[in-house]
Amino acid sequence: MDSLFSPFHRWLILATFLVGSVFVVIGAMRALEGNSNDVADWLPDHLEETRRLREYASQFGSDEFIMVSWPGCTLDDPRLTALTAELKHVAPGQTMAIRRVVNGAEAIEQLQDEPLELTEQEALARMVGLLVGPDLETTCLVAQPTDHTAEARRLAVERIYDAAEEVEGLTSKQLRIAGTSVDNVAIDEASQKNLMVLGMLSFVACFFFMTIGFRSLPLALMASLVAWFNHQFTFALVHFTGRHMDSVLLMAPSLVFVLSVSSAVHLTNYYGAAVREHGLPGATRRAIGYGWSPCLLASLTTSLGLVSLTASYLVPIQKFGIYAALALLFGTAFLFLLLPVLWDHIQLKGWARRQDNSAKQRSTGPRPKSWQRLLGVTTRRHMWITVVAIAGLVACYFGVVRCLPSVALHDMFDDDARILRDYRWIEDKIGPLVPVEVVVKLPLVEEDPEPYATPMIDRLLVVQRIQNRVREIEGVGAVASVATFGPFLPDTDVTGFSFRERARRRTIEMHLAKNLDSFAELDYFRVVGNEGWWRISANVPASGQVDYQRVLRDLEHEVNEVLVGVRAEFPDARALYSGGLPLIQKAQEQMLIDLINSFIMAFGLITMAMIAMLMGFSWREFQSASSVSKFMLIGLRNAAAGVVSMIPNVLPCALVFGVMGWLGIKIEVGTVMTATAAMGIAVDDTLHFITWFRRGSAKGWSRRDAIQYAFQHCAAAMIQTSLICGLGLLVFVGSEFGPIKRFAWMMFFMLTSALLADLLVLPALLYGPLGRLFAPTQHHASVSRVSEPDAD
Repeated sequence: MDSLFSPFHRWLILATFLVGSVFVVIGAMRALEGNSNDVADWLPDHLEETRRLREYASQFGSDEFIMVSWPGCTLDDPRLTALTAELKHVAPGQTMAIRRVVNGAEAIEQLQDEPLELTEQEALARMVGLLVGPDLETTCLVAQPTDHTAEARRLAVERIYDAAEEVEGLTSKQLRIAGTSVDNVAIDEASQKNLMVLGMLSFVACFFFMTIGFRSLPLALMASLVAWFNHQFTFALVHFTGRHMDSVLLMAPSLVFVLSVSSAVHLTNYYGAAVREHGLPGATRRAIGYGWSPCLLASLTTSLGLVSLTASYLVPIQKFGIYAALALLFGTAFLFLLLPVLWDHIQLKGWARRQDNSAKQRSTGPRPKSWQRLLGVTTRRHMWITVVAIAGLVACYFGVVRCLPSVALHDMFDDDARILRDYRWIEDKIGPLVPVEVVVKLPLVEEDPEPYATPMIDRLLVVQRIQNRVREIEGVGAVASVATFGPFLPDTDVTGFSFRERARRRTIEMHLAKNLDSFAELDYFRVVGNEGWWRISANVPASGQVDYQRVLRDLEHEVNEVLVGVRAEFPDARALYSGGLPLIQKAQEQMLIDLINSFIMAFGLITMAMIAMLMGFSWREFQSASSVSKFMLIGLRNAAAGVVSMIPNVLPCALVFGVMGWLGIKIEVGTVMTATAAMGIAVDDTLHFITWFRRGSAKGWSRRDAIQYAFQHCAAAMIQTSLICGLGLLVFVGSEFGPIKRFAWMMFFMLTSALLADLLVLPALLYGPLGRLFAPTQHHASVSRVSEPDAD
């Protein structure tokens, strides 16, 4: 039977995919609708920083907030009062989006009223950097969403913009809006904006270049349809497994699409070779016979590279690795099912005749000079090419160690993005916005019979001392706590006070005891068991060049120094550190570790796969081994060959990351994934080239002729796949979201570098002394001319 499947099975497969496409598209649409991002969820639950955040949130809720201001927003601006009132008002039938709103003018008035009765200057001094700018005039309002879900954040931001349009003399375009809630909404919008348009451009680009490469529009359309199905299947897989899309995972479907295109290009080239070899009848079966081994191995090695991303502690990267690997494996199965069915179902007789004529011309005419010239360069200069490649690896290593990670907000958006402009304006006019929370845990106040005892003041003094010390740390802006909204407390021993002063302190003590509920409403105090938890909130700049690691180190030092000083009075006193800054710092530290771990894991897994493939090629040698020592020698030779074959696959990653290190370009979440993904993709071409090299060597040809044989059978497909995959991903540099943009251009440069490495470095290695590791131990006399038809 010439066809791979019977007519009945062909129709069954086509009908199954047609029906399945309906469910896949529905799942893909729902997955996109569920796209949401929360930087607080990037770290796994078992990490100490995540545990602290959960503990903090269990008592004080999330640190979600939205700060709103505009040019001309001053303490006496009537628009401030009007916008605050509009946000507090909930019309009948309207969903409540904001649970709390406070503005600078209201806060100043409250501090001037009883019981504190501060002067205007004293009140302003306490609010500088929190709700009032350094000029003591510019102010803002702070709103909190009803919940920390993606939908609640989106509703809160939309409510603020809508409310601004209702205020006379104010529009939404005038607003400057920032804060933790805005960050997540901006990431949601930027990561998904233009994604469908860019996806269509990627599809068109791949289809265009496949049409040129195949010289057949129907063949290009078949390959594109299968790749599109795999693209949609990736989205649907996320939805039907109960997970949600995020800004990182959004790139997985496009990656699976171009990888499916890569496999389809190789298979279609094998199909063309099969047609040129013996005509259209039976071509599908022969093409699958040629291509199933290298294509399946390439898919497995790429999946191993993606699976290595699960070594990351960052949850979005873990999800990207898992879903991209699963979708690629399923997609490869779909490719081997659907593409042969389409080939057999749609007989391209005109294209087949052109292929047959091309084969006849090549059999009677001269061999293609392009591969001959490339073969000459790689064989004559093989030693120089190898030395330069190894020297490049060493030089790139010193660049890689200089790489610095970053998960800062300003690295996720273009410099002219509205969110960054708003952040810069607010931090310049009001104060820093990245929160770091310190919760001081002190024992509760017990009933004290002494008439002038002030145990609550003693605890508040501890909080006040810490607040003052934290405020002096370089890089820290405003600091707020109960002390900010309470009376000023002289930090002096009570025994040194007069009777009148002691009586005054007792009055303040009673006031503090009465107002603990008010402090709790402000989210600066909680009673937890037999302890009082006192929250101290500090802010650091988001858009400035601040060393977060140093700030956290200094913060812990200052807090611990104060707590050590009060150990005699409060032996169980301790502090909890939480907020956005510790999470950002931990994510940055973990990112570089994850990059190294995932790369080592990918290198190990892919190397073992290469060794297994080479041992499969040497199966007959193993069977004919006459002794254990020869058997071991064959195994060691294949193991060494597997390691050597990884040189052209490691080189592109080292080159790109090395250049980034030397140029000072920071690594962020979009670039961490590229190293292992690119190595997994690069090894595809290596596998195809080595497969045809071994097949040529198995015929008894010399290594030079075996390299020529590999060039003729897969070099054109290698160029096509690399350019199609690279250009198909390059269109995503048009995204407004930094991680997607950097993922796109880094993958393009890595795939381009990998192509050059496979066309220059790999043949040089195979022809040089190390190439003896790849050739069979026994072969016949060398043949000077390759007479097999090629796959160009």
